[in-house]
Amino acid sequence: MTRSITLVQCARLVPLIRQRTLRSSSATFFTLGASSSKSEMSVRTEVEDIIAKNDIAVFAKSWCPYCRKARGILDSVNTEGKTVKIVDLDKMDEGSAYQEYLNKKTGQRTVPNIFIHQQHIGGCDDLSAQKDEGKLQALIDAK
Repeated sequence: MTRSITLVQCARLVPLIRQRTLRSSSATFFTLGASSSKSEMSVRTEVEDIIAKNDIAVFAKSWCPYCRKARGILDSVNTEGKTVKIVDLDKMDEGSAYQEYLNKKTGQRTVPNIFIHQQHIGGCDDLSAQKDEGKLQALIDAK
């Protein structure tokens, strides 16, 4: 059974398609320079500050199961005396810009994107492997 779309229904879809395109295309996002967006340099500075000022920095999304697993792994190790910053990108106006910068910096588009003592660890599987190999606590305690 096929279903036809009326011209009115099609007209309603166009803004939604445009909105989705803006969210998924960072090049368009920066080119259009939405009034609420920060400059790429500002985003870079903010991300680098988060990484530099915290012993552990995790860029995540609140709904992501891999991000939840990474949080659980970090909760299971001793982080006493360490600064741990978890940034939920989906709860930020500039979350997509942060994620795009992290992709440029690390080559990793997915979340969680994890740094320990400014060293890029990778994602949840990488963090889990570090723990399974008995290296995670030593990495956290290194500084």
